[in-house]
Amino acid sequence: LLRGFDLACDSLLRVAVLSFADCDVLFISSHHIIVDGWCNPLIYGDLLRFYNRCLEGTKEAELADLVLTEKRDILVFRDYVEWINGLGEQEGKTYWEDYLEDYESDAEIKPMEVIEGTITESVAEEYVTFDPDITTKLTAFARNKGTTISTLTQLVTGILLMKHCNTEDVLIGNVVSGRDVALPGVDKAVGLFINTIPLRIRAERGEETIEELLTRLQETNTASTAYSHTALSEIKVGTANISEYIKHIFVFENYPQMEAEEDGDQGEKLRLESLDAREQTNYDLSFAAFSDEYGLRFNISYNPKKFTKNNVRILGKHLKSIAEQIVKEPQTALKDICVADAEERSLLLGEFNATGAEYAKDKTIVELFEEQVEKTPENTAVVFKDESLTYAELNAKANGIANRLRDLGVKPDDFVA
Repeated sequence: LLRGFDLACDSLLRVAVLSFADCDVLFISSHHIIVDGWCNPLIYGDLLRFYNRCLEGTKEAELADLVLTEKRDILVFRDYVEWINGLGEQEGKTYWEDYLEDYESDAEIKPMEVIEGTITESVAEEYVTFDPDITTKLTAFARNKGTTISTLTQLVTGILLMKHCNTEDVLIGNVVSGRDVALPGVDKAVGLFINTIPLRIRAERGEETIEELLTRLQETNTASTAYSHTALSEIKVGTANISEYIKHIFVFENYPQMEAEEDGDQGEKLRLESLDAREQTNYDLSFAAFSDEYGLRFNISYNPKKFTKNNVRILGKHLKSIAEQIVKEPQTALKDICVADAEERSLLLGEFNATGAEYAKDKTIVELFEEQVEKTPENTAVVFKDESLTYAELNAKANGIANRLRDLGVKPDDFVA
């Protein structure tokens, strides 16, 4: 089960039966490229239903007739692909170009801690469960505003990015079901229907409230539905491919439930004990929201070679903090949402900010800097985004500017604008 799939030679659906002293266990694993999450209750529901009908003595011919009858009401995936290919590409490209016009933010959450040791795992997960009371209030708030819990969780995730990236305009990859189309039988079809489209969340002004942001987000989501089948690879931000801007993805998982087995003696009937998915994407950090018997939950999937478990747990705390502030006061302005709690603020302002150090009081900052250049010329001195300078490089640039100013006639104590 831990073995991956080689797309060049492996079967993308694997089945194994293991026999134990007290039972037989059927293991089924498949690659995401052939089915999406919506398909699981369809596939396994049919497997249980037909297997148990066989145990009950249903004849093969009767089952074959039943299969043929049911297939008439199911969309063939090939027909869906042909429908997609028949859509006009240019209209969708034009819509997304307008949607992304003037976007230039860097909405990527960076790791907070250094990874120590050798990490062999390529993906890990952290679940965040909201209290039942918060779940109820979030659902009621979304309903009262004429929106959905899906849109509200998008906004919560967007605010998380805004606060961590110090911007009021963020872009996320939003995974959509692809089944919101007027094709008969699409809800029963098996295949990979999902698509990723841009999700832009921005505040038009600093004082914009959470309610206002949610209403506008719902409006843009509704408008973008008609263009949700546009391939992400065809969408650009200006002249750049959108992949250069989308660093995280979001999905709200709202799949149909498998029909429950009828009460009574289960006997030797086949039962589904567990259904697990191991998601791995090209993104170092992705967010999935869903509701289950525990309430509203987030699954943060991350690259453990980039993010520590503690780092991701902090992000989970921030998601809960944002949600709690939303239900407490929906009229709160975006700028007043604070993700850090009192303990974290104390850590940031106190321990992390304890930068006091002894130094030679008889020397200027310039002299101290030049001494450091001589001691560690190749050490990193400054970092900005993806760029960095060593002490030697920074010193060379500073001397270059100083020499240029001297050539222009600037003297000691002169003001330089």
